[in-house]
Amino acid sequence: MARPRHLALVALAAFGALALLSAAACRNKPSGSEGPPEASTPGEPPKGEEGDAAASEASEESLVEAGNRFRDAEPKVVVDPDGPIDPVCSGREVALAAAVVDKRCAIGSARAKQLRASLEHDGGAALPLTQQAKVGADGRVALRLVNTGSLPLTLPLSFSAKLPAFTVLAEDERHTLYELEAPRLEVAAGSPEAAAANDRPHFARVVLPPGAAATATVAINAAVVRVVGRGSGPETCGDAGPCARAGSRLPKGRYTLHVGELLTDVEVGAPARVTFDLP
Repeated sequence: MARPRHLALVALAAFGALALLSAAACRNKPSGSEGPPEASTPGEPPKGEEGDAAASEASEESLVEAGNRFRDAEPKVVVDPDGPIDPVCSGREVALAAAVVDKRCAIGSARAKQLRASLEHDGGAALPLTQQAKVGADGRVALRLVNTGSLPLTLPLSFSAKLPAFTVLAEDERHTLYELEAPRLEVAAGSPEAAAANDRPHFARVVLPPGAAATATVAINAAVVRVVGRGSGPETCGDAGPCARAGSRLPKGRYTLHVGELLTDVEVGAPARVTFDLP
């Protein structure tokens, strides 16, 4: 008498052989035995393993073509993948000194490069931005970077305490042009952001709706870094005495200041011009 385990193995082998014979019979069955073969719909890949492979290839090709179409039709406005912008980083008036060091506006350097590349997609075409300036009662210059276009602009910002945040040129009445010492970015004193501002570079993004402005306050330093160009007239500056030279201080008088911000990583147009009386 066969042992139970041996009988189970024999039965399993017989079942496997029967399954193989059944599969072979199906593959070799004449096409007319149970009606005509299933027809493929025109334009669809054939059924079976070869059809599945063809369908897979067609699907991959469609995805590639769709990707190219979407890339070519990419909108010309910035689609920000970082989520909604925080209110402190957008609005009618955005303080540059606050936004550039605020963690709610912070982005990485790679993201800043992406934003810059997106804004420069037209080969360096000028952005709808203009710089404006006004001298306050305290003698400091209020600088505004205004979005004059019809669409919001997402601007990348960068700041390091080791690099200038502004540029100031002073032009006297004889059109001699002086480069003045670069003003510092006035981050709120005593804040955690102010303490961190000197530790490392900062990258941020701000969104300016149409007509909105990014603002900064600039304290003018009369120290002359270099003489950019001499104007007409003798080397003396009238009642003010000798003309200023590199390393000296501007003499008192009336000047036209050309003030520009260097925090945005894109071209923002000509510096603002404002009349300034140096006491």
